[in-house]
Amino acid sequence: MLLIIHPTASAVILADGQVLLLKSAKGAGYIYPGGHVGNEDPATAVIREVREETDLDIELIYEPRFSHPKIKEVPLPFTIMDLAVHDKRIGRHRHVDAVYVARPKTNEVVLNHESDGYLWVPVSQVTSLPVPDELPDLIAAAAKYAAALSP
Repeated sequence: MLLIIHPTASAVILADGQVLLLKSAKGAGYIYPGGHVGNEDPATAVIREVREETDLDIELIYEPRFSHPKIKEVPLPFTIMDLAVHDKRIGRHRHVDAVYVARPKTNEVVLNHESDGYLWVPVSQVTSLPVPDELPDLIAAAAKYAAALSP
């Protein structure tokens, strides 16, 4: 059976030792914002998705590896994950998720219909929430990455 694969982009948003987590309206517990990549690069998609889901403007944290005046650089994600997902509309499928690390440029969170609430949680306390299994380790690694790139 051929499985549907969707490209997605998401962001681990960090500020002052805390991470922004959204309470999924689909019952998936607390997750970071993100969604499907449309006719755009993943960095543009994640900025758009975060804005749609939280009304936040973000700055991506990444290590540039190559630039040239004749090309547009697309920021590299922190990691790319291949996740099995299931929803009522599509059924079983996979998300190949470009996960970025970001910091907020604005402060007020305004949620859309995809979330039932949000929390700014200390990175060390993510394990105390109902989250996907990989999330605590991913967020801890993203926080170390962001700290290593901070001036």
